[in-house]
Amino acid sequence: MKRDNGTWGGCTAGFNARTTGGTHNGWGWVLTAGHCVVGKTNDTTVHHNGYNIVNQHGVAGGQYLMESNSYPYDFAFLSYKSGTESVAWLENQAYRNKVLKYCRNGGHDSNADTPCGTQATEATVLINGYYALSQIKAGWIVCATGSASDTANYPESYGSGAGAGYLVGTRCGRVTSTDVGINTDVCARAGDSGGPLFSQIDNTAYGILEGNQQARTDPCYSHEMNNYVPISKIYEVMDNWYSAGYTGGSLFRVITTQNG
Repeated sequence: MKRDNGTWGGCTAGFNARTTGGTHNGWGWVLTAGHCVVGKTNDTTVHHNGYNIVNQHGVAGGQYLMESNSYPYDFAFLSYKSGTESVAWLENQAYRNKVLKYCRNGGHDSNADTPCGTQATEATVLINGYYALSQIKAGWIVCATGSASDTANYPESYGSGAGAGYLVGTRCGRVTSTDVGINTDVCARAGDSGGPLFSQIDNTAYGILEGNQQARTDPCYSHEMNNYVPISKIYEVMDNWYSAGYTGGSLFRVITTQNG
């Protein structure tokens, strides 16, 4: 994403979303962290690997932006640049409810008893539902995927501030507590913001990375703490905006079926 000073930085796509009804019936969206886009005045298209994919601000209902940056309401729904990108990156995909799992195990990248899976192996997790914040309990095993990078490891990337030695991928851990959000011991770095928190056990969505509990760089080490914006908190805001007429009469939901 382009910053207003001309530099570029990274965030992570969380979940695919769909609107039903109203002005934007059937539109596809990418859900990510609000702090990735809120406060930026430029409208430069967000790109992935050099391809322009989604708008930096997801507009619905005329002048209203579908974004917020006030924890635990830290989220943004970003619309595709055009129908061409929506078709290529969402509609033509075999599974529209998927998140990527690319496991990073070893050291403090995942708890020893909460392994992600085979190291550096790509897999798809098909999201089939979500847990409300009130349902989530301390001790639950969770996984999170992020795209944080450093040019020391990925020379072709825009360094996100992750630090040398931190590799993109999925890490697993536990929910340590809940308050207005979901607190975890899952390792994350700058650039992972907006990335999905989910269960690889029952394929449910929990939230997206906000990550303001600590600022760390470089490889994962002990006592990691990162928090996540619950899906149910995002729905709380979106449903209020829907009722107030701010969404063009469209209801926003994370896609939870293969053809959603």
